[in-house]
Amino acid sequence: MDTPTWLNQLPEHSIFELNEREYNEWLHGTSEDSDTQKDTKNSKSDAAPAPVNNSTKAKAPDHSLQDLSREHGYAVHGLACMTVFEQELFVAVGRQVRHASLTDLKKNVDGFSPEKAFEFLEKKRHQVLEIESVDFDIRKLVLNQDGRLMAIVGDEKIVIAELPKKYPTDTKPLFCKSFVVGAYYHINKGPSKVVKVLWHPLSNGYTHLVVMTQDAVLRMYNLASNMDEPEEVYNFRDHSSNTYSYDDDEAASFCFGTRSSEWGLMTVYALMQNGDIYSMTPVLPKNSLLPATVLEGLNSRLEVYQRAASGLAATREDQLRAKWVGALLDSAEASDGTNECYLVRRPPFKHDDVARKGPYLLQPAPAELDDDDNRACDILSIEAGLADLIAVAHSSGKVDIFVSLEQPEGDWTSSLYSLSETDDGDDLPSLFAYESIDLGLLAIFGSAKLAPKKFGYGLQENRLTIANHPMLVADEVCDDTIYVYHATGAHRILFQPWIENLKEALMAASEQRQAGAASPLLQFFSVKTQSKVSTLVNTRPTPSSAPAPIIGLSVVSAIYLGYSLLILTSSLQLVSLPMEPRSVMIKSLADLRISNQPLKGPAAGTNSYENSLSEPGYDSLAGLTELVGGSLLPRLALPPGATKEVEVTEENLKFMAKMIQTARESVRVLSQACDVTKHRVNTQEAEYERQTETLKKCANSMTGEMVARINNQVARQDQQLARQRQLMQRADDILQKLVERPREQGLSSAEKEWVRTVYRNEKLVKGFDERRHKVDTQYRILVKRLESLQQTQREMAQGFGSSHPKRRYGSSQIETVETALRAEFELMETTVKMMDDLKTRLESLNVSDPLVGQ
Repeated sequence: MDTPTWLNQLPEHSIFELNEREYNEWLHGTSEDSDTQKDTKNSKSDAAPAPVNNSTKAKAPDHSLQDLSREHGYAVHGLACMTVFEQELFVAVGRQVRHASLTDLKKNVDGFSPEKAFEFLEKKRHQVLEIESVDFDIRKLVLNQDGRLMAIVGDEKIVIAELPKKYPTDTKPLFCKSFVVGAYYHINKGPSKVVKVLWHPLSNGYTHLVVMTQDAVLRMYNLASNMDEPEEVYNFRDHSSNTYSYDDDEAASFCFGTRSSEWGLMTVYALMQNGDIYSMTPVLPKNSLLPATVLEGLNSRLEVYQRAASGLAATREDQLRAKWVGALLDSAEASDGTNECYLVRRPPFKHDDVARKGPYLLQPAPAELDDDDNRACDILSIEAGLADLIAVAHSSGKVDIFVSLEQPEGDWTSSLYSLSETDDGDDLPSLFAYESIDLGLLAIFGSAKLAPKKFGYGLQENRLTIANHPMLVADEVCDDTIYVYHATGAHRILFQPWIENLKEALMAASEQRQAGAASPLLQFFSVKTQSKVSTLVNTRPTPSSAPAPIIGLSVVSAIYLGYSLLILTSSLQLVSLPMEPRSVMIKSLADLRISNQPLKGPAAGTNSYENSLSEPGYDSLAGLTELVGGSLLPRLALPPGATKEVEVTEENLKFMAKMIQTARESVRVLSQACDVTKHRVNTQEAEYERQTETLKKCANSMTGEMVARINNQVARQDQQLARQRQLMQRADDILQKLVERPREQGLSSAEKEWVRTVYRNEKLVKGFDERRHKVDTQYRILVKRLESLQQTQREMAQGFGSSHPKRRYGSSQIETVETALRAEFELMETTVKMMDDLKTRLESLNVSDPLVGQ
């Protein structure tokens, strides 16, 4: 028994079970409410066959297998009844939406014993979402970008359910608020049924729902403002004709473009059932959230449009594009501090002015299968560097791969004519038909007939005998991989063998921009490398097998859960496939090619040794690249009870022979790979022995002359090291002696004499300092006497006019005293300056030690 993991235990979860009561309710509801079930002329119904219980816990009625064995009746278009958002799984069963947490399953199953895992699955039940207004058979479940809104789609009704941020751990029914979208335009509108529903990738708040109906009308609803009336309406019908033909203009599907160009996410590709492809640009919500890279690209394109609009050969297209892009950039506002996204408002252009481009010219014409009832069913765009890949799936089991070399740009119509729809076919946009892939359904389920004779001869027709509506799903992890599921199983289409070459050719062509710029593309298209196609699941190996179409395919890419693929059949059987990051592994295998040229060694003179191994090491094993991330044989998922009794019929024998042949081919590929690996291992062993012998010779050479030289060098180094240690020891001894010796013993006789001289001079300076204070005192006394004499002189001068003058000193005496004082003052200033200078010089000497005078 395999070790329990969430992936291999998920098929046993209760979310994929129907007890008898649920089965009867489902059968009763579909038989009463489905109008197309009442029409039994062609044995085709709009409802899916009754799912049955594939568990022993609750058995379905015995007649369930008989119901499944009848011809399966499809809905208007393909079913998508299962979806995964991060770690939450949603499944639609009839008119019921169920929910299960994959994280809870992983926590309680991984690492436990099979008994513990079985016990958990016995107790744990799924949650039922109680959603009002869901009174129809659910065809599709479509979640928006943040997982908060779910579009529940029927043939003529769309219900939006608001999902909680966090789901409760119990299994009680969970009530969800809901509302109906566009009831006036979709309910009871006859042939105008819902074809496909998508959420706009540039919606601000992820609230813009885009709906395509069979009449080729695209309606965009802003659920945040109005659920009844669309915000914009785009018509892909042929306006040049007054009549409406369902055969020519009946819509099959639509998709958005990619980030390969600035206008990519604003572009809608519409697919008609006759295979015609149309596009419209720009299809943009009124309030949008644009990545900074898209805004920068539009800013650079604006300069081109403005130069073209101002030139002599300016066209109306250039003028409108320059005006529209300029108005869009003017309204841009940063949505957060990171400047990674910008809020923009769509310029006020009328929505019906957007031009319909097409139908696209398919050059060359894709290969046709011998099916006179071949209808286009689904379309998907894949980013491939500077271009888009357009994949179109047909009911006959054919998948066409187109390369769009023309980047989309905004286009509008005028009141008189359309810029894109002209009578001249040379002006129509084109797609390069790169490859037409045949899934092999027509070879198994086709029936050749002779048509009635009209002109004397009969025409042979080959028609698919089953109702088939394939659906395309992109891989979220590997951008070079898509999946297609249909009435008899699921296939994987891998573009890895040639998509990198296409990107390189597009880069080279864009850099040259000369007359020969297309040469890299011409060289690429001339090679015509085929894609890798592998069958993942087979639900109807023979025409007589009971039908069990695939009704859902989801890619799980959560960090906690890993990378895996979930495929659901109409009988509620889940096929879970663990996947590998093929974009890395297959590239490594594809790069392993045998080369007859040996590895180039270094330049001559540096090394004479040459490697004997080839470069790289293995041949290009195309068979192994198909097996990476998949199984050797497709998984069989037959309805419950279909394998109880196997009849020995020609169909069964052919199928078993085919499976045996496929297994033998896989074993042959593995055997060849094993032989190549063994040869490589033997070569590596021989090279290892050769390198070992070379290393031994090098070792012997080193032990001779080299060892002697090394020993001599080591001896010299030892001598130098010993001498260095002696010098360091001597320096340490001298330093220690200097530290331990008294300071006076370290001075010489001359130094001691100099210190004594400095000490004597200090004493002299101190004596001069004392005399300076005395002279200063005398000077102040003399100044006071001088002031007194001057005052007396003034008084005497004023008293000459009195009768009794008092004159004590004459002017000559006073002048003699002043002269003496000035001389004494100058002498004092000179002495003070000399003393200050000497004091400054002595301050830098330490003569305060009493031992200096000894």
